[in-house]
Amino acid sequence: MKFIRLPLLLIFCLFVISLCTWKGTESIFLIVAAAVTLCVAFVAGRKIKENTTLKIKSTKKDAYLTELLAERNWLLREIQHRVKNNLQIVLSLLNSQSNYLEDETALQALHDSRNRIYSLSLIYKKLYQQDSSENVDMNVYVRELVTYLQDSYSSTTILFSINTDEIFLDVERAAPIGLIINETVTNAIKHAFTDKHIGTVNVTFKRSGQGKLILTVADNGRGLPDGFDVNGFTSLGMNLIKGLAEEISGDLSIYNNNGTVIKLVFLEEDFNEIATIEIK
Repeated sequence: MKFIRLPLLLIFCLFVISLCTWKGTESIFLIVAAAVTLCVAFVAGRKIKENTTLKIKSTKKDAYLTELLAERNWLLREIQHRVKNNLQIVLSLLNSQSNYLEDETALQALHDSRNRIYSLSLIYKKLYQQDSSENVDMNVYVRELVTYLQDSYSSTTILFSINTDEIFLDVERAAPIGLIINETVTNAIKHAFTDKHIGTVNVTFKRSGQGKLILTVADNGRGLPDGFDVNGFTSLGMNLIKGLAEEISGDLSIYNNNGTVIKLVFLEEDFNEIATIEIK
């Protein structure tokens, strides 16, 4: 650019001298107009160059960020695929181990553990299958998980009703929700209908309209025993439900209403994300 400006400046000086010689002071307005025009041309040229440079840099930056994002998504999907495969291996090992056990209590414990692992494996399976690699479609996930549990326990005499909104959760919250559904539905299948031939289990997952999500698992079975205290009940399944509810900062309640109702209320937005925003 400097090599262009110098000849232009030289030409302009010669032009000014010739005008002064030809017209004298009468050409002052023409000289000023020429000077202004030249300055404007220089400034415009400089801005055009700067804008062009910025656009080139922005385009390169966008391309670089797009490439990084694509690489990051690929790595995330690869991790999810490997986690899913590893969990499937664990499931296969548990299935093989059950063939060598005869004790009913041990077999039942192994069966329950297998279902818990499956609820986690299903999350990573859904993440790998869908376009989004970060959020789980809970509407699809809940239905498939409940169907698996029904088949797992051969519960042909129990009717399941599933009603969920279009809700997407990240893995940090989808995993606890999946385990809670596994525990509550399993408890209903195993304990709620010991005195009935046919029963119903309703699983709902809804928005409350107040920025909260409500998960409810309700059955029309025999209900909770008299004097039931959730804090005093220390079974593995109940401790797991309480611990997972605390992990997602949820409000857990268990009560009788023509059967047992287990209700969990928690924030739809990520709790840690909201806390970070409030701190800022």
